[in-house]
Amino acid sequence: MQGLPLQQTADGLPDLLTFGRELSPRAPQHRSIKQLHAALLRCDPSAPLLARVSGLESLFAWLASLSKNLHNFIAPLFMVSVVAMIVLYIRHNLPKSYDFQFLANAWNVMARGKHVPSGKFNAGEKVWFWGGVVVLSVAVSWTGLILLFPNFDQTRAAMQEAWIWHATAALLYIAISFGHMYLGTIGLEGSYQAMRTGWVDESWAKEHHQIWYEEVKSGRRDAPGGAIPAGAPHMKEKA
Repeated sequence: MQGLPLQQTADGLPDLLTFGRELSPRAPQHRSIKQLHAALLRCDPSAPLLARVSGLESLFAWLASLSKNLHNFIAPLFMVSVVAMIVLYIRHNLPKSYDFQFLANAWNVMARGKHVPSGKFNAGEKVWFWGGVVVLSVAVSWTGLILLFPNFDQTRAAMQEAWIWHATAALLYIAISFGHMYLGTIGLEGSYQAMRTGWVDESWAKEHHQIWYEEVKSGRRDAPGGAIPAGAPHMKEKA
């Protein structure tokens, strides 16, 4: 049966009123819209239970397909961002002798709030940099390239192994990121403000990054320059 063409509004976008009509099978550019609308119709509360279950399944499939395609196009941006982060922060994340003291007291730092003298980046942040930003990111990027471009004569076994490594590294990355985000927001007082404004007051710096604080005060390390942004804490040490 010949379907009705998809009408459009004045601005060129599909007319929502035509979604319920049958679209022409000869118009593949509208296929995804047709599938989405069909799934939403089956999710209607007035529809039979089995139809609603089928609609949810179709909706999930549509979202999964959309996410996969977005993932493939965003991947190059992720790779470029990883390289930029490594170049910008590698000099601050080189291991130092005092980092071992932090690692030896990691449980007391995380569970009891003990403060151990640290540089601009403490040992925990350095572990995340090297393990997450470097190792896991390289693993995800390399295996992702193998999966994105199967036209370089990769064998089926190589593709399967790449998928396993890619999924494992990505899941580890996501899981550890949740802990990292927790500590960067509500888990550590003052950390979110530091990321939002780019500034911390001297008492916070001395308490959490004492070695870096002393380097800046002594002139061995340059203090961040530029104007203090609106809303940032002023650099005044408490008496």
